[in-house]
Amino acid sequence: MLKRKRSKYIFGIAALFLFGFNTFAQLDSTQKSSDTKVGLVLSGGGAKAMAHLGLLKIMDEEGLKPDYIAGTSMGAVIGALYAMGYSATEIQARMYAIPWADVMNNERPRTSLSFLDKQTEDRYALSFPVSDGKILLPDGINYGHHILNELDRLSVGFHHIDDLSQLQIPFICVATDLETGEGIVLDKGYLPDILRASSSFPTLFSPYELSERLLVDGGLVSNLPIFLLEDKGMDVLIGSDVQTILYKRKDLNSVLRVMEQLSSFVNAENYLSDTAKTDFLVRTEVPGAGISSFELMDSIVRTGYRAAEEYRPRIRELARLRNQSSAAKLEPVQTRNDTILIGNIVFPKSDLSTETYLRGKLGLAEGSKVSLDEIKRGVDRIWGSQLFRTVDFSLIPIDSISYTLFIRLDELNYLTHIRLGIHYDDDFQTAILLNYTHRNLLLKNSKLSLDAAVGVNPRFWASYTFDREFIPTVRISFRSHRFKSKIYVNQELADEKVYMDFSGEIALESAVYNRFLLSAGVQFENIDLNNTRSTSLSEESNENYLNYFASLKLDLLDRTVFPSHGVLFNASYRVLTKPETYDLDIELSSVLDLRYRQAILLKKNHTLEIKTVLMNTLGPDLDYPYNQFLGGLGENYINYMIPFVGYRFQELVGRNTVMAGLDYNWQFLNNHFLIGKANFATLESTFDKLFNSDVLLDGYGVSYAYLSPLGPLQLTFMGSTNHAKIYTYVNLGFWF
Repeated sequence: MLKRKRSKYIFGIAALFLFGFNTFAQLDSTQKSSDTKVGLVLSGGGAKAMAHLGLLKIMDEEGLKPDYIAGTSMGAVIGALYAMGYSATEIQARMYAIPWADVMNNERPRTSLSFLDKQTEDRYALSFPVSDGKILLPDGINYGHHILNELDRLSVGFHHIDDLSQLQIPFICVATDLETGEGIVLDKGYLPDILRASSSFPTLFSPYELSERLLVDGGLVSNLPIFLLEDKGMDVLIGSDVQTILYKRKDLNSVLRVMEQLSSFVNAENYLSDTAKTDFLVRTEVPGAGISSFELMDSIVRTGYRAAEEYRPRIRELARLRNQSSAAKLEPVQTRNDTILIGNIVFPKSDLSTETYLRGKLGLAEGSKVSLDEIKRGVDRIWGSQLFRTVDFSLIPIDSISYTLFIRLDELNYLTHIRLGIHYDDDFQTAILLNYTHRNLLLKNSKLSLDAAVGVNPRFWASYTFDREFIPTVRISFRSHRFKSKIYVNQELADEKVYMDFSGEIALESAVYNRFLLSAGVQFENIDLNNTRSTSLSEESNENYLNYFASLKLDLLDRTVFPSHGVLFNASYRVLTKPETYDLDIELSSVLDLRYRQAILLKKNHTLEIKTVLMNTLGPDLDYPYNQFLGGLGENYINYMIPFVGYRFQELVGRNTVMAGLDYNWQFLNNHFLIGKANFATLESTFDKLFNSDVLLDGYGVSYAYLSPLGPLQLTFMGSTNHAKIYTYVNLGFWF
């Protein structure tokens, strides 16, 4: 437990107050000698703590190097970087490079998920962990995977230092024991762990376990921890404070503001006594900024610089008395080159996975040079297995040029989830999605997933898969659909059938770094078509099919909904047969299906999506369910049904298809989009006619979309030069 001690230099502080701060610059060398010890204390404040960089910039410009640095929360992060030897300008550059939007949430990047998880994870609006047969609260706590990895990379070159007094400038910070409420001094241990614990602000990050204590933000016990330096022999204490002591009622307009207010009561009580212990205090007020306002970083740093400018003469005099040059520059012991030579890779023992699997996910080789970005991507791929709360790393020097890469795993204590989703679209109407997912059922790195879409047109999916990276493995899956299939003649509805299918697949698959998926397998499918109109154009049918398929898929999209960059490519070949015709000399039919989608970020909030499809039927005509259909704007169609703006679902039908489309996405407000759509296609009886067809199909549309917590709400108006009708299309929720 921390105990505040009386200052050993209380007489010096009293003298400074007696003569006034304005006389500080008049002090001569008889009063302050070159061995004067200067301590620097930085408060917490989240994004507002970036104002500390203003003071640090002036200290750099005047050549004043502190002898000890103390801090809490984000003040501890900035103070630790300064203690490592980064200049204020370099710290600011590093802060700019951090993707704060990712840091502030607990989402696994889509690019880190296993290939099969990419196809399903965007379906669900809510997720409930299940442990010991009990459904827990939604897993919405930010375990801090992203911030922990950012702290790892910011401190590369210092991971081997266990005593923080051995940094270029001795450093110390504070956290709060969540169980006892005690302030815990942190000055020994792995630096990223220490900073993660000190900055665990409630509601932003989960508590952090360190040395068998459950720790949260140090600002809860002292947001300007002067007491940390009271027994360190400092002659002069400089404080930098960005905290808002207490908000007024009108400002308590968010959960974060309320939590910040609750955490400030103790600090408000101790504020005057704490600040009185500093020789001078740079107090920066940042109106309109909160603890998560990292988008205001430029303004916050400038405000901090202006606030610190008042104290430049005192800083200059301290630097002169300490015989420091304004050209003095701090440099870390280790190089800041982002390329690292990996001598060894060490994994801890895991109860949930195997080292072979983890090495495959990491994708790095011993004896190779890699960038910190490559390490982070490999770490994210392991985290994307969804077996761990966090995954991070440390780099410990082997010699002057190489490092041992230690992977650190924090395993989840539950591997089962119940998840929910909701969706409406004009094709399949409303459905509620219920999902049960159990990982590591029977075998490590396996996943059982059961989905049921309950609604007007019920659907069902089930799969049992293994994720073994590039090592081939078996996938077993089932699916069932029910919907109304429509036949149009001259744009008028001529027939309608109830389409029902049930299919099962066994496939051999191999994934490569979550990017490529090679598949080959067999599919049994039963399709039942029942007429709903008395004057039907075709007969009812119930047919069984035994199909053989092979596919190559590439998925690099950063997100499924409104991607900003990446590529999605799917090439498949399927041979379609009926078991009862095997004894007959019948030519087999097959379909080659190529689909390509690319998102290109043109400039901020402006994205172009390119979509192309090429489908070729080989052999005799296929049965109705395997025809090629164009129309509608759904993203969950089956078989050879392709969305095509300007036409209704299944309105166009053919045997061979080539299609190209463009979407221009403009995010004009946060989560609000305007989308312009255009596509062109030809449908012909033979492949040769596709590229010199006399009939060019086209379609155009404009959409407004709002990305709600339930998924996108999208309204589209569309038409075509081939007809005079204007259609609308509405969808709400994630696609499934």
